[in-house]
Amino acid sequence: MPDFKLQLKTFVEMLRNIEDEFKLHSLTPNEQAVFFTIMKSDEVCNISNIVDESGLSRSTVYKILKKLEDNNLVEALQSKSDKRESIVSLKV
Repeated sequence: MPDFKLQLKTFVEMLRNIEDEFKLHSLTPNEQAVFFTIMKSDEVCNISNIVDESGLSRSTVYKILKKLEDNNLVEALQSKSDKRESIVSLKV
């Protein structure tokens, strides 16, 4: 059990460092959800993935992505295979 507590403490410290480094404290819970959805994506992350994973509406995700782009945290590029879709990635 003590090993689990140490691992949990280490994880929480790492998460706080990430929040501090990227100034995530200033983001709303929905904005944080979108950011972390993009961050944890192993594959190419597109708008549809973010909508599905976050449970937010497509219009809300677009608004949040615009704010995250303005804050220089993410970038959205048009997909080469499907011009209707955007590929989203962290800029950090």
